[in-house]
Parts: sequence; structure tokens; C-alpha cells
Amino acid sequence: MDPLPKRIEEWAKKNELQIVSAERRRFFEGPFSLNAGHVYRIVVRGRNEDVGEGWLCLRNSLFGADWEEVEWIRRPAHTMQPRPEDVVAQTVLGVGTMSPNAKKWVFGVLICIPFIAWGLASLAYGRFVIPSRRTTIVFEGIPALLLALAVISFSLGVHLRLFWGINWKRTKVLFLIAFVCLLFGLCVQLFEFLI
Repeated sequence: MDPLPKRIEEWAKKNELQIVSAERRRFFEGPFSLNAGHVYRIVVRGRNEDVGEGWLCLRNSLFGADWEEVEWIRRPAHTMQPRPEDVVAQTVLGVGTMSPNAKKWVFGVLICIPFIAWGLASLAYGRFVIPSRRTTIVFEGIPALLLALAVISFSLGVHLRLFWGINWKRTKVLFLIAFVCLLFGLCVQLFEFLI
């Protein structure tokens, strides 16, 4: 067996786990198929000698912020902390936990579709409207086009990331387009306001 990468050892130490086995997968990558990263099938031992197993994906960021992502098949007992999506599920939707399939649909589709529709409607009407309680903000012309493209790009990126599981490296172009369109749209609107 190859020696474990230092990142796996650091991840295990940080999560108070002991690695029993970690097998690098190149083709059958479990829930991380079609994602860039180094995927390992892991078996770990927890604090109370309980055994856990799952998939660990080591990811690298373009900006130097590397991170690990784990999908458990069986979690060690001491790692049973509520996930952010479960907290949202409890407070907003009133359910105890959110399965990965429900997370895909709620966050990847139901939240993204209204924003994509908002952007497409703004493109069709040539006006980008931000409703609020006191006053409604309306952008027209080039700023409206750019802000609509920003909303569509961002929502599409979130949809592809959460629903289809496409990794950050492949969706970052959409987020970059969203950021650039938002920035230029606000700058053009400010320029028009000042003139």
C-alpha cells in the first residue's frame, strides 16, 4: 500500500479519526464521479473505537485554499454534527434532516429556478427590477442586461454545482461571468447616474 498523503493524515487528526485504510480510486469514485480531485475510499476508527467508512475527496483550489470533502456511508458517532443543510431544513422547512437527494432538489433546483426565471424575464423586458419594501429599484438598458446575466450565471453555477455535482473548477467560469457582469452593471449604472 502506498504511504498516505499528508493531507489525509492531517484531515484525520483534525477530525479526531484514525485511518484504518485509504484506497485511491481513479475510476469508480463513488459520489465524486466526474469531479476533479483525488478520491479515496476510506475506513476510519473514531474516538470510541467505532468504525466509519466513506469517500474522501482531496480538492485543490486555484487560489491556494485546498479543502477536503467527505461523503459518509457510515459515520463515526462523534462526527454526528448537524450539516448546514440540515439546520436549514429544520428551521425553514420543518424537517429533521435533509437527504442528499432532497438537498440536490431544494438547493440545486427549487432555489435556483426562480432566480434564473428572474434573469430571463429581465432580459426579455429589458428592465432589471429589485423589489423592496420601501422603494423598487429599476435598472434599464445596459445595466439591466448585465445584472440579468449576472443573476443567470450565478444561479446556473449554483444549480450545476449542487444538482449535478459538477466541481468548482468547471463551474468557476459561470461565477466569474456573474461577478464581472455585476461589477460592470453597477459601474455603468453609477456612471449614468453621475452624468
